[in-house]
Amino acid sequence: MTGTIMQKAITPQVSDAFFNGQLERFGGYVIPLAATSGLERIEDLIAVHGLGFPGSPFAPDMPHLDVVRFEATPELFVRPAIGGSDARTAEALGALWVDREPFTGTGFVPNDLDRIVELNWMPSHRVPFGAEIWRYTGDGQETWVARYAGVHIGWVYRDDLQAGRPALQRPISMFGGGIASVGGTKYVADLIDGTHVAIVRLDPSAEQAGFVQTGPGVWATVVPVEDVQEYYELDVRLRWAGLDLRVVDETVAESGEAAVMAMSLQHDYRLNEGLQLVKLDADWYEAMLPKSALASAEFRQTMLPSWPGADTTVA
Repeated sequence: MTGTIMQKAITPQVSDAFFNGQLERFGGYVIPLAATSGLERIEDLIAVHGLGFPGSPFAPDMPHLDVVRFEATPELFVRPAIGGSDARTAEALGALWVDREPFTGTGFVPNDLDRIVELNWMPSHRVPFGAEIWRYTGDGQETWVARYAGVHIGWVYRDDLQAGRPALQRPISMFGGGIASVGGTKYVADLIDGTHVAIVRLDPSAEQAGFVQTGPGVWATVVPVEDVQEYYELDVRLRWAGLDLRVVDETVAESGEAAVMAMSLQHDYRLNEGLQLVKLDADWYEAMLPKSALASAEFRQTMLPSWPGADTTVA
């Protein structure tokens, strides 16, 4: 799985949220890009991505279909979507994973295109550096739309769509994305390549420390990996109302109180919808919880051997 180029069809709402600076993360079902080779019709693309679920925002007559393409790296936790919809089948397959059709639990997308399409799932994660948005228009055209140039820059769209990063609707999350320790201070960060790390601050005083404004409310600088004492990602898990959740963002509730967004790791639409979680896409459910919920959360650090400071700690 690692190193495979994956593709996720994103709803029009998520595509707009990317464009407007409201969202810089995604998760849910993904498939290998190679499974879509040669397909042109939006109807076929919907089938091969398994998007024909009840209430789906995807339709054959939609003007275009946007997808995110990215490399399946270990920290994204991409895994086969395998599970049974009943106790007996779940025991045979090793997991209970209940979703609406066309989901089957076999790890493959059923389709009439004579294709073997592996179905995978990933928890919500900040958009990986280098990920791209492509657009299918149904007439045989695949058009490049944007590239995620790192947390310090955001999406870079082609010139006819947008120039410059939009104002962020909320602070950049410390969860599910890179964090770098530089000079004893921790920053939201992205590992740009094998030699540099981009670090971000969200206050104007950052200019006094040599940071450059890269967008509305965002200041950043790029440092060599030799200056980075530690690079890791926070993987924060908690239990709420019988669900296993992964914290993905910080926000503010309508009451004005600090809150967190957490993605359900419980692959059972009956539980997720019964608890009225927000459904962003198939098997992408999120709950808003008071920030105090973090008091009982389990904080993990994901570190890979190739990351700065990871000589002895790999989680």
